[in-house]
Amino acid sequence: MNMYLRLVLVLLTGSACLMRNAIGLSHNTFIFSVESSTDYVMLTPEKEMKFDAFTLCLRAFTDLTRAYSLFSYASYTKDNDFLLYALSKEMYSIYVGGSHVTFKANSVQQTWNHICATWDSNTGLSGLWMNGVRSVRKMLAKGYTIRSGGVIVLGQEQDRPGGGFDAAQSFVGELNSVNLWDYVLSPQEIHDASEMMYRAAGNVIDWSTVKLNMTENVAVVKDSDTCKINVVG
Repeated sequence: MNMYLRLVLVLLTGSACLMRNAIGLSHNTFIFSVESSTDYVMLTPEKEMKFDAFTLCLRAFTDLTRAYSLFSYASYTKDNDFLLYALSKEMYSIYVGGSHVTFKANSVQQTWNHICATWDSNTGLSGLWMNGVRSVRKMLAKGYTIRSGGVIVLGQEQDRPGGGFDAAQSFVGELNSVNLWDYVLSPQEIHDASEMMYRAAGNVIDWSTVKLNMTENVAVVKDSDTCKINVVG
């Protein structure tokens, strides 16, 4: 069933909570409150996930010390066609086409962190930005093209499109401002986005308009109100 049709059906039952969240996510935060192999958010991109460059930016707040997935895109040929994976508070891996490189993040904060990952197939250069500060760039999957037709999941690492989740790799914490572009933003744009001086609206995923599916145990917070939305089915 179409995402918006499901929302309308629930709205007709009188859910004011859903009404507030049906118009976009620009002021909303997802809360993944427990370690789980079943809780996730699935995003629908604005355009086909077939590109040879990207910038992914998001904000995350967690007290996890183990490894966890922040953003997982699994195609039907590569389960880690595009993955942003935290190994610890300071170490992060970017996967493209199943290959990966690991970065030591600078300027990590104990509360919210603004994290961006960049990659360009033409040069093979990949980078990690933490709160507007870039780590050393590394070579990754030069000449590769990310494959279309896959699934984007927040909160879990996929071993196959839309599944194969492991609770030990799940995200527990708060997540918002997920935006994805099919090109590499300039250093100034990334820095300004981290300082909220630039309206970060991705052309592949725009947080303010993105369509989504989510399981009922993921909470959405807006203006200090917490809502649980079940739109899976």
